[in-house]
Amino acid sequence: MQAERVASSGTAGTIVRSIERAAVNFGLSYEPAEFDDKHRVLDAAYANRDFRALVRFARELIRAETVAAVLTGALDVAFGTLPIHRGAILLRQPTGELACEVARVRDRVEYRPEGESFVSTTIVDRAMNDRVAIVTQNALDDERFSSAESIWRRGTRSAICVPLWSGERITGVMYVDSPLWARSINERDVDFLVALANIAAVAVERIREHHARTRLQRYHAPAIVEQVLRDETAISAMQRLCKAEVTVLFADLVGFTAIAESAAPEEVAELLAGFCTRTAEAVFAEGGTLDKFLGDCVMAFFGAPIELPNHAVQGVQAAFRILDAIELWNRERVRLGLPALRVRVGVNSGPVVVGEVGNERRADYSVIGNTVNVAARLEQSVAGAGEIVVGEGTRQLLGDVFDLEPLGEVELRGLERPIAAHRVRRATEAAATRPGPVDGPRDVPRRSSK
Repeated sequence: MQAERVASSGTAGTIVRSIERAAVNFGLSYEPAEFDDKHRVLDAAYANRDFRALVRFARELIRAETVAAVLTGALDVAFGTLPIHRGAILLRQPTGELACEVARVRDRVEYRPEGESFVSTTIVDRAMNDRVAIVTQNALDDERFSSAESIWRRGTRSAICVPLWSGERITGVMYVDSPLWARSINERDVDFLVALANIAAVAVERIREHHARTRLQRYHAPAIVEQVLRDETAISAMQRLCKAEVTVLFADLVGFTAIAESAAPEEVAELLAGFCTRTAEAVFAEGGTLDKFLGDCVMAFFGAPIELPNHAVQGVQAAFRILDAIELWNRERVRLGLPALRVRVGVNSGPVVVGEVGNERRADYSVIGNTVNVAARLEQSVAGAGEIVVGEGTRQLLGDVFDLEPLGEVELRGLERPIAAHRVRRATEAAATRPGPVDGPRDVPRRSSK
């Protein structure tokens, strides 16, 4: 824990306090010696107007659904309590940089403001790097900051900057100042703003995690979601494009167009919903990522965002799960007088670029590259109904786990060179063509996705 200190320079006083010390001062946490007198501290806190403002703010945050609502609410509380004219909250971005999310000058509020900011980068950098809350009573006369061009250009006088902290994590800063009044801020104001920033940071993390969980659940199995949420680097990695080795799977309903032509729209919608549900469950069961549904075709991949050492094996096993799920579904459909469905699957392994693809309005976690194109063409042009066809990259990774039937080199639309293709045979097929007992794919060591 960094030591608390008050430094004076000319007519300016600068308070530099660790956020841990400020938390103790405002009753957010206790030192060991204070545990016997909690009620005295709590009674004094409830009699304090600032504390009551924080309690009201905390209650409002329970209902907040957006980060913007939390940040503007925090600034409202700060402006209603402290002698300030300007305020801003900056949050750390996936790139690691700070960006201003909301700024307020008197009663005017602006979200993600553009142009030059009134925020002193010198003070902000000090608060972030040293994990301290900083107060300057008159920045223009303060030796620590008076040489900074941003201080003079913005006319900063009294200012407070505190990190947004939750546990050990610093997610941003809250900055307030006054270009008019000097020496208008005291040490109590520091403690108040640290407490306010802590409440805001916890609320922002809660909302971000909820949004991240909701987004991740669209693509990933529950175990993968939990693993990603526990790894901050994995979350940030998903938000940018990076290279990875994966296995890509395409599965398509054979003859869907003919079925759709003779069926009512609601029947078609129900059929697609059933297909999507069963394929998603098969992909998730093998730790895969659901990329997208393209009408009656599903695209998935294995090996990102969590690395899977046996991603090729899991991709093929997911393909078998899809075929088995459709076969089981067909028994029900036949009993209802509905036509049976057939699926063909293409699988290919290799390098891709993976990450959020799109723009600010719409972005999907996806993979791009030639590996994807080959998997799609194998499904469209080579695989027959009820078949799984894999590319050479997958074959090399599978080793002897599955029984493969070479199909030779095939010409695929859009590719300059022929591709070696292989059909994955079921255990019953393999048993019919070779002596000895065969009971399906051989077991391989697999790392749990939990």
